[in-house]
Amino acid sequence: RQWLQSWFNGTPVRIAQQGEGPVAIDVPQEFCFDAGRSAVKPPLAAVLDKLAQSLRRTPAARLPLLAAPADVPAVPGLALQRATQMRTHLLSRGVRAGQLGTPSAATVASAQMRMELANP
Repeated sequence: RQWLQSWFNGTPVRIAQQGEGPVAIDVPQEFCFDAGRSAVKPPLAAVLDKLAQSLRRTPAARLPLLAAPADVPAVPGLALQRATQMRTHLLSRGVRAGQLGTPSAATVASAQMRMELANP
């Protein structure tokens, strides 16, 4: 958590952890995707690149939550396309598929990721 947080101090990226639980990473929607599009914007790509680096360095780490918002919450299709693009980005950076959860629609206006250590 501290390593990730050091990269994003002073940015709108929120990184939080309660106790020994998962590390929550939230990126506000305006920094993630253009309206009506599923392509990952550069600010979100920078966050995903650091997450990929962390996941590669820690093979026991997983990202079970990989969720993206839609422009209109009642229409999850675009959200799922966006979350799939986030997953594809991580895979293209060398993250193993087994470390990633299924893409899903976020219920808030931010891209959400949760990183945790897998149980031994």
